[in-house]
Amino acid sequence: MVRILHTADWHLGQRFLSESREEEFAQFLDWLRESVIIPQKVQVLVIAGDVFDVGTPPNTATKLYYDFLGSLQRTTCQDVVVVGGNHDSALLLNSTAEVLKYLNVHVRGHASTNPKDDLIVLKNPQNEPFLVICAVPFLRSRDLSLSDEVLEEEAYRKTLRQRIKAHYTRLAELAQPYREKAIPVLTTGHLWATGAEFSNLDEQRDDAERSIYMGHLADVGLEAFGEGFDYVALGHIHKAQRVGGNEHIRYSGSPIPLNFSERNQEKQVLLVDLNANKPAKVEAIKVPLLRNLLRFEGTIKEIETALQKFQEDFKIQTPFQTWAEVILEVDGAGSAEKEALDKLIDTYKRSVRILYTKRKLKTKEINYDFSQDQYLDLNDRETVLLVFDKFCESKNITNENQLKTLKSTFREVLERLAQTDPA
Repeated sequence: MVRILHTADWHLGQRFLSESREEEFAQFLDWLRESVIIPQKVQVLVIAGDVFDVGTPPNTATKLYYDFLGSLQRTTCQDVVVVGGNHDSALLLNSTAEVLKYLNVHVRGHASTNPKDDLIVLKNPQNEPFLVICAVPFLRSRDLSLSDEVLEEEAYRKTLRQRIKAHYTRLAELAQPYREKAIPVLTTGHLWATGAEFSNLDEQRDDAERSIYMGHLADVGLEAFGEGFDYVALGHIHKAQRVGGNEHIRYSGSPIPLNFSERNQEKQVLLVDLNANKPAKVEAIKVPLLRNLLRFEGTIKEIETALQKFQEDFKIQTPFQTWAEVILEVDGAGSAEKEALDKLIDTYKRSVRILYTKRKLKTKEINYDFSQDQYLDLNDRETVLLVFDKFCESKNITNENQLKTLKSTFREVLERLAQTDPA
């Protein structure tokens, strides 16, 4: 039996709006080593993409990464496999791959030209293979020989799926001789698998998760993984889950909530026991809550009542101060509600820090006359989306796929801006 720890989507270096999360990430990594890897006697750690939040992470984030990998040398975890995600810079990850391999850290920032190079055979002290990992990172267009092809939307998506499936099929073929010798085979992936649930389907902001492949809504069918793998360790979707009800095809999810949309998710890492010719045994280990993320929504009176109740009744203690967002329902563009909200924020600032506020029109209709000097709250995300919908209507876009992709891409831009706007 081999014991594996599957995790993904760390997003080290992420700033929550304008706030640093370095201490949270550091505490998570300490917990991962001291409370999971050591006591559970983990032999292999698999990180299925999005190690970092951006391609050029801050030095504090890379230091956390390397310090953590170095600290594993004093544990039972003697092999680590890291694959790149869509947020990672393949160049950055691969820049230290040659050095890290001497610590038995196997890094694949992008797919290798020769698929055999992505077949990682782990061996015990007796030089005997005990696990094979098909290290598949986020597959970019150049990895799939799609960079120079000009295809229509549907043809592109079809070709994309076919080539991703072919990539996994080829790796499964290369690994088959090991399976025949009763050596388990694991593969990774950083993609959107058909049947996966997104972080929060009721939140428009999570449409960005759907646009994984070059802005296209390309999902990968489970048939891509075939029957050649004993376990499929996936990353990209932040909600931990089985895919299609399959015990051995899993998203570990992100270990800490990365935006307010994930505030109600129970975060976890996955402990996987693999035995030759037996189904994978998977145990979800809950990650301790490090910081409460809350949302207060309604009229100014309703928000005041909710804040007061939170201060009086909220019992969940965490190492770090609670962060919250406020969605204030308003009838129009008056400033009275803003002044009242500012007073509430100041009153409750010791118990909860409100990082983000937006105004939400009670009505979904929007009838702005742009020829007049009217108030338009561009800080209100919902208003901006409604205006963009009106703009699309004015352009008479009749292709539904084109319209869906356009709106999804626009929402992704808004999400990116919301994560970086210091205001």
